[in-house]
Amino acid sequence: EGQGIIAEAETLGEEPEARNTLQFLRADTVLLDPGEWQFDYGVTYSLFDIELPSINSSSLLEHARFRQRELLTPLEIRYGFTRRLQLFANAPFGWSNVEFSRSDLDLFENDGGFGDLTFGGTFLLRQGNHCCSDIVWTNSCTAPTGIDPFGPNPPGLPQNPSLGNGTWSLASNLLFIRTYDPLVVFYGFGTRHHFDRQVNGQNFEQGQEYNYQMGVGFAVNSKVTFSTRFNGAYVTEARLDSQRIRGSIQEPMIISMALTIAQCNGLVEPFVDFGVT
Repeated sequence: EGQGIIAEAETLGEEPEARNTLQFLRADTVLLDPGEWQFDYGVTYSLFDIELPSINSSSLLEHARFRQRELLTPLEIRYGFTRRLQLFANAPFGWSNVEFSRSDLDLFENDGGFGDLTFGGTFLLRQGNHCCSDIVWTNSCTAPTGIDPFGPNPPGLPQNPSLGNGTWSLASNLLFIRTYDPLVVFYGFGTRHHFDRQVNGQNFEQGQEYNYQMGVGFAVNSKVTFSTRFNGAYVTEARLDSQRIRGSIQEPMIISMALTIAQCNGLVEPFVDFGVT
């Protein structure tokens, strides 16, 4: 009789909800079950603002200001192909604006539409099972389906308003994830190669990109995860007709902070990115 009372007591109450510690990494790590699919959408606004040297109509060197604004709706679909392989495709849709100003010139250009299409697969190389790090390998290809930033630029404008990069590219990334419930620590690195293209009759080669990231996620409860991520990259010099373009090396760094909230059979993720270079 005592055993029956214990068995009955174990069935009382609601079943605890599953932990949600990895949901904030879903685009990179949490693989869907075979045959399942997931669709993401949202709204992002970004501003790039920089001062750069420019020669005005009087042949004098002065500082000009370049601003690039983007208002995007990122769209992505993911499909669980096998237990270890997840396929994905994404493309943004929205508006792009560039502004270039100096003492004798003030340009303001707008454009909109779809950006570049990126597709590929995420493969679970190793499942750590809390004994060691999970290892996830992502390979992707980007097609220049967006508006061409290398079109006929107005005089003095560094680039046209565009949601695309203008080149075909291939990328490969490794991500390592270690769970110390309720903490998730992750880090990774990768590379991106842009293929050459013709710009105004000349062969243009974008620099090779080497990127890295690290961060931590904290499960506040079964529905909310707070995460902080640092992303950085080193981009080598670009070349025009095999001649290096001096000063074209880039080293962008970004800190991201986000909340991932599980609700209504979906996920909501408000976030903010800070440029630190």
